[in-house]
Amino acid sequence: SSIGSALWHLATHPEDQARLRAEPELMDCAIEEFLRFYSPVTMARYVVDDTEFGGCPMKRGEKVLMAFPAGNRDPAHFDRADEFVIDRQLNRHFAFGSGIHRCLGSNLARMELRVAIERFLARVPTFEAPGETVILAQAETDAEIAQTLRVLAMALGLGGLEADAAELLLDLGDDVAGEV
Repeated sequence: SSIGSALWHLATHPEDQARLRAEPELMDCAIEEFLRFYSPVTMARYVVDDTEFGGCPMKRGEKVLMAFPAGNRDPAHFDRADEFVIDRQLNRHFAFGSGIHRCLGSNLARMELRVAIERFLARVPTFEAPGETVILAQAETDAEIAQTLRVLAMALGLGGLEADAAELLLDLGDDVAGEV
């Protein structure tokens, strides 16, 4: 989710892609902004007792969606909250939850995102999304992932690089495993 969102952003915002290529020292800020702006995690909790909040009745056993992405767009906490700011310095987002419910794998996820973006930018020339193309996919097997990556490569206009781009993205898993 995060890797796909970050690549989509870079494909649809050539100025951010160019800046990240020219200023690799921005990678840490960019990773946090990708996580804030395209928050990958939303959780649900069960209501333990009948209650009402903001005029909305909730019954015991019902699920309540914890919309972390909404908190990441709160103008009381973020300047220009609805804008992607690649060099945002103060970025205490809720992409991985907060407090005792913070995701234990958040640092691994950050590293995976960083390695994926760095390797993709190093091995794939400037890319862009043609027109209003939107790709939505949830792949679970290696074959589904490979097919999704090939379609993504074609949609990004990588021409003859489809197989190479798909292979690159599949290899990213090995790169991340090698750095853990």
